[in-house]
Amino acid sequence: MTATLRRLQGSRAREEPERGAAVVDFALIGGLLTVIFVAIIQLTLVLHVRNTLIDAASSGAR
Repeated sequence: MTATLRRLQGSRAREEPERGAAVVDFALIGGLLTVIFVAIIQLTLVLHVRNTLIDAASSGAR
């Protein structure tokens, strides 16, 4: 019984450094994806405003 318990505790000790790694990975990747998503939204807004200004200038020049 104690040999089995020691073996289980030994395997748990080997897995201990990996504990919480998924949370850290999720936080890093989640932050990066959020920044990329916001950058894409900002780019679409800039292009929309640019196209609106170009259209307004061409309409005013007629």
